[in-house]
Amino acid sequence: MKDRYQITLNKSLAHVQSVNADFIDEFNADTLAFDWLFLRTPKEKWYSLLNGELTIKTRPETTSGTSNPSFIGYRQKHLFGQVTTNLSFKPVSENEKAGLIALQNEMHYYYLCKSLKDNTPVVQLLKSTENGTEEIAFTSIKESDKISFKIEAKGTYYNFYYSINNTDWQVLNKNVDARFLSTKQAGGFVGTIYGMYTTSSGNKSKNKAVYHWFKNKNIN
Repeated sequence: MKDRYQITLNKSLAHVQSVNADFIDEFNADTLAFDWLFLRTPKEKWYSLLNGELTIKTRPETTSGTSNPSFIGYRQKHLFGQVTTNLSFKPVSENEKAGLIALQNEMHYYYLCKSLKDNTPVVQLLKSTENGTEEIAFTSIKESDKISFKIEAKGTYYNFYYSINNTDWQVLNKNVDARFLSTKQAGGFVGTIYGMYTTSSGNKSKNKAVYHWFKNKNIN
C-alpha cells in the first residue's frame, strides 16, 4: 500500500489550464504566475511588477552562457500556435537587445529583438551558434516608444514578425527551420521555451525592457 499525503491548496493555485487554452498575462498581479520559468535560479531580483508592467533589467548575462540571464519563459505547447508580446525598450548601444526568444538550449535558439546597428534602431533575428549568435535577418525601423513581436509556429518552421503600432504586422523572416530547436538536432528533452529576454551581451548596462503583455494562442 502506497503512502498518501493530504495537502490543501488555495483555489487560485489549484486551477490548471487546459493545454489547448490560450494564455494571456497583462502583469496586473503582484507576483509572476506559476506558468513562468527562469533559466536557473536567480541570485538577485532583476525584474519587477508594477501597474501592469513587467520591468526586466538589461544585464550582461546571455542565454548562450550557463548563468542566470534576464529571461522569463513560457513553454511552447503547440506545434501550430503563436506567441506575441509588446514592450518598451530604447537601446543605447549595439550590445543591448530586448525582445522575444524561442529557446531549446544554450546553442539552439532564435532571438527576435530590437537593438541598434550603425546607430540606427533595428529589428534583428539572431540564430545561436556554437560560439554565440549570427544575424540571419534585420531591418531598420523608426524609433518608437513601443514595439510588438510575434513568433508563429507552423509545425516544421517558424515565422517572425514585428509591429510598431501593434496592428500592422511586418514579416522579418518566414519559413525558418524549426527542426533546429528539435530534440533530434538540439538533444535533450526539455522542448522549446518562448521567453521575454533582454541582454547587454557581456557588457555592463543600466538599461531595462518594460513588457506590457504576453499572449500565447493555439491555432490548430
